[in-house]
Amino acid sequence: MKHTPTKTIGFILPNASNYFGHTLIEAFSRELDNHGYKLITALANHSIDSEKSYLKYMAEATDGIMIISDAEHYDMIEEAIPTDIPTIFLNRKPMECPHTSIIENDYAAVFQAVFSLINYGHENIACVCRNPDFSTTKEILRAYQTAMENSPAGYHEEWVHFFDRSTKDLSEIVDEMTELGCTAFFAASQTLTERLLDYLYIYNTQSDKPIELTGFANIDGNNALQKSVDMVTQPLDQMVVLAIQQILYLIEHPETEPKDYLIKGSFRKRLYKPFVSPS
Repeated sequence: MKHTPTKTIGFILPNASNYFGHTLIEAFSRELDNHGYKLITALANHSIDSEKSYLKYMAEATDGIMIISDAEHYDMIEEAIPTDIPTIFLNRKPMECPHTSIIENDYAAVFQAVFSLINYGHENIACVCRNPDFSTTKEILRAYQTAMENSPAGYHEEWVHFFDRSTKDLSEIVDEMTELGCTAFFAASQTLTERLLDYLYIYNTQSDKPIELTGFANIDGNNALQKSVDMVTQPLDQMVVLAIQQILYLIEHPETEPKDYLIKGSFRKRLYKPFVSPS
């Protein structure tokens, strides 16, 4: 049965608990409105079953879907992907995914961010990330490992921590890494950066050995605390413009061959005096 146009675009994302999610929702809504479309947003809360449910719902309710998926492999959600409207994957792409994607490449910026900590005098640097199977996580870890291999301390696998919010809180991670001698952290997502930044701000006022941090942020709109540390800034404006351009084009030209687009994050030096004194 032919899909009936709705003049709406669906957007599924894992959560909206940080500036990254909020910014994308607002920017997509604003940009689509300029093209006469409305945005329907769904939060999967890091559940693959929820992703599949929303994909099936949006297959009937929208003209196209944009998704930031937690699926590591395409076959985890394949049955729910609509066949008569376009689906675009953003930020990261499940393995073997045959659809158009807009992938963020932060290798160079992450390398610079980790090396900035080394230049501040931190040899033992922990890396805190989420799912090791995400393509973005793998890229971040490659950059982190390369930077650390060029540091005096070298690369230590035990300094990499995969955060699982169901089993550990931030205080346990900080305790674990400091016991291993780590004096600085690289946080591999905006959510982790924001949570660690808030925690370390309090922790450092009570500790004889403060910890320095660098991580991820939006390119604009950060608060003063975020601007007090070096950051990898994510190219959200570029992602939004390219995603809207592609989803609207695919609606009009459904036979277009899928394509991967790469956009790059950049390294931003801190703008304010750090809340941690360099070692």
